[in-house]
Formats: sequence, C-alpha cells, structure tokens
Amino acid sequence: MDCLLGIDVGTTGTKGALFTTGGILVDSAYVSYPVSYPVEGRAEQNPVDWWNALVSVVKTLISRNRNGHTIKALSLSTQGGCLTLLDAHFRPVHNSISWLDRRAAEISEIMGKKISAEEMYHTCGWANLDCLTLPSVLWFREKMPG
Repeated sequence: MDCLLGIDVGTTGTKGALFTTGGILVDSAYVSYPVSYPVEGRAEQNPVDWWNALVSVVKTLISRNRNGHTIKALSLSTQGGCLTLLDAHFRPVHNSISWLDRRAAEISEIMGKKISAEEMYHTCGWANLDCLTLPSVLWFREKMPG
C-alpha cells in the first residue's frame, strides 16, 4: 500500500504520521525534547535532540509498518525562526536559539529605528521581531564574537 509520511519537528517534540494516499491514518509516533530557559528571556534547545527525535520517529514508523507499506512522499515542517550556529564541519557550536527567545530585543529595537517595517518585510519576508534569526545573529556577533 502506498503511504505518505508527514513529520513535524516542533518546539516540544517531533511528530510523525503515516497516511494512505486516501488520507487514512495508518500510524503515528512522537518523541519529546526539552526547551531550556538558562536565563530569563532566553529559550534554547539542543539541535541534536531534534535530529535524534526525527530519526527515532521515522525508525519507529518504519519498523511498525513493514507489511507492504511503501512511502511515496514526505512532508516536513519545522518550528520557524530558530537559529543554529554551526562550525566548519556543520556541527552545532551552541544550543539553538528558539523562536521563544527574546535576548535580541534591544538589537531588534535598534534595527526598527534604522529599517522600516515595510523594507524589512520586503527584504526578508518577516517582520522585525526580536525572536527571529537576524537580530539573534547580530546579538551573537556583539555578545559572543568567538
């Protein structure tokens, strides 16, 4: 039977579901992971947790559904606005900065005075929000340049 695999790498866990091509749920799996709040206003996650959860969910669904199901398509969604800094070998150098994080509020405010909301949206498709990647990248450049 042909199936579709949907995966959501969300804020609190990764969910996966197998559906028939007719839209009937065959099976689902979920693996949770934590959000860390090391300092007030900050929210971080270990990106390795995301990967491990993704692998676990897919392995679980495949191992429980070996009776002729063939995955014909995959749909993947993830939490938006997270920042994961990598080294030259694509390994994380810091916890990922969650979309819940507000460490870059001051930088975002300064950006808002220099770039109009319309220009920001036209340039990158996002509003000037302190939780998004550009203010967070600038925060790291200023506060943790190493």
